[in-house]
Amino acid sequence: MPICVYAQANLSLQQQIESTDDLWQSSWRNGRVDKILGPVSRIDTKTCQDTFIKEITEDKICGEPYSMEMNYGSGGAPLEILTIDNGQQKIVQIGVVLLGKPDNTGPLIYSNLLKFSNWIARSVLENI
Repeated sequence: MPICVYAQANLSLQQQIESTDDLWQSSWRNGRVDKILGPVSRIDTKTCQDTFIKEITEDKICGEPYSMEMNYGSGGAPLEILTIDNGQQKIVQIGVVLLGKPDNTGPLIYSNLLKFSNWIARSVLENI
């Protein structure tokens, strides 16, 4: 199943992201999900800030992978949710692994792609 990225701000999807704990991290190749690595539990902002000693802004999502093996070499890996859009099941990429701890333990910080949807849309249109 291909992975989708929304190029428009989608309030419904943003609300789903903020309210669900059903997040997944995968590896991917050639624009397709290659392997689902496992679930990611959302971590509250304060815990994440304390872990990284760094401010976590609204353009970030903090999560704890179910397995520490998911941390190793995971930079750039997609964070996704499964959604229904126009009656079809879709895997939607909502984040990208941005930062983890050097010892590969604890939570990861993901960029929140929906916060960059306007930039993504402009960049795609400029390069068609």
